Amino acid sequence: MERDNEDQTLIKPKWVREMETIVEEGDLRERIKRAQERDEKVVKAVEKLKKAGIKVLRDEEWEIDNGVVLKEGRIYVPEGGLRGEVI
Repeated sequence: MERDNEDQTLIKPKWVREMETIVEEGDLRERIKRAQERDEKVVKAVEKLKKAGIKVLRDEEWEIDNGVVLKEGRIYVPEGGLRGEVI
């Protein structure tokens, strides 16, 4: 139990709010949308959402908001170079 956070990266809530503002304002939002369109996890979640005719998958916490896919209420940035840039 002493090492349960050993592989965790902590991000200050302030940084998350600042990043959400940056994403809303510019090109980064479009880059994220394009990356999401190529991400298998996102594609599957969007297919499930559309097939069910709903906006939120409760069991997996996926949601579409203004064309951007959210996971657990936050913008989902697929793994890869763009995620590194955001972090």
